[in-house]
Amino acid sequence: MRAYSNAVDAMAASIADAHVPASSTYTYRRPKYTIPKAMRAFQQPTVAYQVPRLHYLTEIQEVDNALPDAVANTGTIERIIGLDLEWNFGLSVGKTAVLQLATAFDIYVIQLSKMRNLPNSLASILTDPHIPKTGVAIHQDLAKLHRDFGLIPAGGLELSRLAWRFDAERWQNHRFLISLRDLCKGYLAVDLDKGATRISSWTQTPLSNEQIEYAASDAYVSLELVHAILLHAYRRNAITLNEIRACMQEAPHNRLRKPQRSHSMSAPLAHQRAWEAWKQGASLQELALEKHIRLTTAGTYIAKAVQESPNPVEHGSETWHRLRAEYSAADMRPITAWRI
Repeated sequence: MRAYSNAVDAMAASIADAHVPASSTYTYRRPKYTIPKAMRAFQQPTVAYQVPRLHYLTEIQEVDNALPDAVANTGTIERIIGLDLEWNFGLSVGKTAVLQLATAFDIYVIQLSKMRNLPNSLASILTDPHIPKTGVAIHQDLAKLHRDFGLIPAGGLELSRLAWRFDAERWQNHRFLISLRDLCKGYLAVDLDKGATRISSWTQTPLSNEQIEYAASDAYVSLELVHAILLHAYRRNAITLNEIRACMQEAPHNRLRKPQRSHSMSAPLAHQRAWEAWKQGASLQELALEKHIRLTTAGTYIAKAVQESPNPVEHGSETWHRLRAEYSAADMRPITAWRI
C-alpha cells in the first residue's frame, strides 16, 4: 500500500510540474514539490505532495495556538523552516510589520503590527538554535528582529551559503549573496515576482489578498529552495545528512567566498572596498570589526557607494532589502536620512 501511495504522489507531482511553464512566476499555490523529493532522497519520513495551507494570523492567541504543533512536525530536512519579514519602505525604516513562517504543510503570515507584544510561541521559535530558519540575507532579518523586539534570534541558515557550499561551480560569476530571484531561476526554473507589492503598506489591516499571496510565496520559496539545493547536491555528489548538519553548524560569518581584488590600475577607495565586501555578504558589523573602524563609519562608506551608483535600480530588490534592514538601527538613521 505504501509503495502504491508513493507512486501516486510521484505521479501527481510529475503532472503538476508538467503543467507549469518553465518561465512562469513562482507561487506557493503551484509548488515545485522539492520538499517531498528531497525527503525521499535522504530517506526521511514520507511527506505527501500537496499545496501548503495558508494561515493569516492577526491575534497573539491565534499564533500561540498554531505554531507549537507546526514546528513539532515541519515535514522538512533537519526541521528547517522558511522565514521572511515585511515592513514599510521609506527613509524612516519601520518596525517589522509582517513575519512569515513556512513548513512543508503550512504557511503562516503573521500581522505583527496588530499585536502589542511578540507571541511567546514565535519568540521561542526565533531564539531556538535547533530550528533552522532559512532565507536570503537571513542574518540581516534576524538582526532586525533583535533591534525591533529585543530578543536574540538563533539558527539562521543562509541560502547563498548552501548554494556556494554544494554547488559553487554554478555561481562562479556571482557575488556571495545570491538573490532569491536568481536562486529560483537556477533551481526551480521559475521567476519570482518582486513588483510593487513589496513596497506597499504592510501595517494596514487586513492585508490585501495580493499582499498575503506575495508574503506567503516568499517564505515558502525559501523552503523549497533549501530542499532543491540539497537534492541537487545529493544527485551530483551523494552528500549525506551528516554533511548537511556540519554545514549548518558552521559559524555564519565564515564566508565561503572572499571578495576578489580589483584588477584596475588604481586601487579602489575605502568606501568602494567596503561596498564590494558588503555585496559579498559582509554585514556592517563585520566590516567595522575587520577594518577596525566605527560602525557608523562603515555605514557611511556603504551609503556613499550607493549614492555614487549611476543607476541605483541595478542593485536589485535583495540589496535594497538588506540596506533597509541594516539601516533600521537607531545609530544608522542619521546616515539614512543624509545619504540614502
